[in-house]
Amino acid sequence: MLIKIQTLQSIPRPERDAAIEQARSIFFETSGRTEFRDALEKAEFEKKYFNIFLENADLFFLARLPNGVAGYLAAAENTTGIHYALHPYLERFRPLISTRYPSHFHINVTGAARGLGTGSLLTAACDQALKNRGSPGVHIVTLATARNTVFYQRNGFVREAETVWNGKTLLLMGKPLLTR
Repeated sequence: MLIKIQTLQSIPRPERDAAIEQARSIFFETSGRTEFRDALEKAEFEKKYFNIFLENADLFFLARLPNGVAGYLAAAENTTGIHYALHPYLERFRPLISTRYPSHFHINVTGAARGLGTGSLLTAACDQALKNRGSPGVHIVTLATARNTVFYQRNGFVREAETVWNGKTLLLMGKPLLTR
């Protein structure tokens, strides 16, 4: 199966708009959250975990199959004030983020495209783009017990720090991009 990695910016409109909507569908499919009190709560959830990445990502990659988008990765070269404001737990990791892993990304792959190397292709494209920009490293934050930690470790991330936030143990994993 041929998976093509593209930046969102390289896709012409209106095809780009359709690709964004497919990525948005993948976001909701993979979020694990299916119930909301009302439309406002759903919109806030979407803003905090999808739109923020779409609107503030320096890089937005899509994994495309012949029948549509199979996954996406949104990356920011530098974790900025907006990220800290929306995700206050990041403050607990600020020393590592500001010195070793200033870049971060958010990745989601549809269930049908898992196990095909889709996530690894997206991660490799992001790594190269961030290296080209001179980023020393990239981080992700996930639940310490999440299954996705295995994926990140296979893709070069190491467990760096944990913190408890709202009763859940969060894990910062980092990946150096430039050799010193």
